[in-house]
Amino acid sequence: MLKNTTVFLLMMIASLTSTEALVEESAGLRFFGQILSYAEYEPWNWRPNATLQFFFQTSSKKNALVFYQDDHGSKQQFMDLWLLNGEARFRARIGQEMEEVEQRYIKHNFADSKWHRVKIELSEKEIIFSVDDDVIRPAKPIAFAKNTEPPAKNGALFVAGIPMETKWSYPTLFSEVFITSTPALFEGCVGDVRTNRSPNGRLERARLRHSAGTSTNCYGACYSGRCSNGGRCIDKIRESECDCKGTGYEGESCRKVSTIVHMNAHKYGGYISQRLRDDSPHLSTEKNTLDFMFLTQAKDGVIFYMGRDKDHLLVDLVNGSMRVQADFGGGPVVVQSSNHDLSDSCWHYVEINRRKTRVKVAIDRGKTGKDNGTSSASHVTLNLNNQSNVIYYGGGPPEVLHFAQAKPLSFKGFLKQFHFEKFNVLDDALGDDARRKGFSITDDDRVSRAWPSNILLKNTESECRADEGSGCNPSDDDSDSCKLSTIPTEGKVSSTEPPTLTTPRRIPPKPQTPPPVRQKIQDPTPRPKGVSAWVIILIVLAAMAVVLISVFLLYRWNHRYTGSFKPAKAEEGQPQEPGAEAEQQQSARVYNQPAFFVYKPHKKPPTAQSPPVSI
Repeated sequence: MLKNTTVFLLMMIASLTSTEALVEESAGLRFFGQILSYAEYEPWNWRPNATLQFFFQTSSKKNALVFYQDDHGSKQQFMDLWLLNGEARFRARIGQEMEEVEQRYIKHNFADSKWHRVKIELSEKEIIFSVDDDVIRPAKPIAFAKNTEPPAKNGALFVAGIPMETKWSYPTLFSEVFITSTPALFEGCVGDVRTNRSPNGRLERARLRHSAGTSTNCYGACYSGRCSNGGRCIDKIRESECDCKGTGYEGESCRKVSTIVHMNAHKYGGYISQRLRDDSPHLSTEKNTLDFMFLTQAKDGVIFYMGRDKDHLLVDLVNGSMRVQADFGGGPVVVQSSNHDLSDSCWHYVEINRRKTRVKVAIDRGKTGKDNGTSSASHVTLNLNNQSNVIYYGGGPPEVLHFAQAKPLSFKGFLKQFHFEKFNVLDDALGDDARRKGFSITDDDRVSRAWPSNILLKNTESECRADEGSGCNPSDDDSDSCKLSTIPTEGKVSSTEPPTLTTPRRIPPKPQTPPPVRQKIQDPTPRPKGVSAWVIILIVLAAMAVVLISVFLLYRWNHRYTGSFKPAKAEEGQPQEPGAEAEQQQSARVYNQPAFFVYKPHKKPPTAQSPPVSI
């Protein structure tokens, strides 16, 4: 009963103190060791050649759960990682033949405020657990029993804590985390959680489903000034890189001016084409990424097209509105931007992401417009095999672009930072080895490089009105104007948001002396100091104890003295002497009375010596 009462109080206090956070991209999530402070990621699939990798940083030596995952209790399989006095303990029980829980220790002090990399690798025969395997020797592998079968479906991957639930594949997990003198909740940073979604595939960042009681002020390799001209620093803990998309600059630090191409096409030419090789992986894909910047005064024009007949992906400008059409063989899905006129002589940045049947479009990182669409067809692959292996940029032959609604078909304006998959289209098309890469230009006079000092470009940019300009200008100080919503709306499949599509974040100041020594980050908004949750729990338990003791004492008192003053009844038919009734009442009294009563004295019976009073 006491355990159930404690669990109820913990859940009640946690529900009052928990706050759900919508997470921005940083080196990781910061956890504060509070009740109901955890992060939930998509399940990690336990199978041969599967890998889980993440980084953590802490200075606390108290016992803490770092991660936990199980199989929904179907076969009592699980694995977890704990820090015990700063040392790492890994436990696992996978497969029906593994009757006992196997555990491995790495004797090293990891509570040193440094970033440490955890890697767990599964093979057909064993589990390999390591922390900083480039410096520290991995733990002894955990061998699988023969014919071990992984669970059909795993539960979510929980980091730095677990929800307030009592049903876990490891029965005592809840009590180990919460029913202790100090809750075993992680205090520090965890970041860059990655898994391989296919056997021996590359590690991809795991999708965060939910987080509570966290913040995003964890930093690793990023520092102030790492990226120039509005570029975003992508913190990979031990290394960093700059995301220059939508800034007009490129290079490691976003200092190189991007190539600008002026397209003045006509009906019969003036576009770029790219012929893919027959063995190109882009001929059959389940996902595509496309982003570019454009400036135009024309209302219509085709910007991108690949495919033929049923399977195709088309991007065109129709009456000043961006339109994206995709068909995977089961019918087209069309996504069109809002009524905002994009032919306003301003630079606009467009991002297009397709994952299976889901297409998402964002313009100026969501400020000017964003939309998404989902195909109801069962086909999920854009298959161009045996059709057409040519991609067109800025127009194309009329007999090919019969799905386009733009009139005219050719695009007139300026393009820069045009990326399709891993191709830097404009640089590749204008480079010396363009033909080797499969690029060609139909009319060199109508497709040419434009420098920032180009008079036509400057005159066009000068006509851009401030109130209708691009929502993501590198000179803007308002970072909210460059925010891209990463919450998918209803649909069958939600697209993967790359870490580069996030809002700019606060980063620590860059040290003045090389090599840069990263300073500890101080949160400018200190967290308010309040009464500890355990103090509240103790006060509530003490109050409950006082109430229970009081009720118990009242119950015992009332039970001991329950009853009333009642005279014993005389047998029927027997006469009573005068005055005997009072004596019987006096002698027949028993302690069968309520604990509280009002005493009233008995009236004396009239005697012969006292004559009746006449009125």
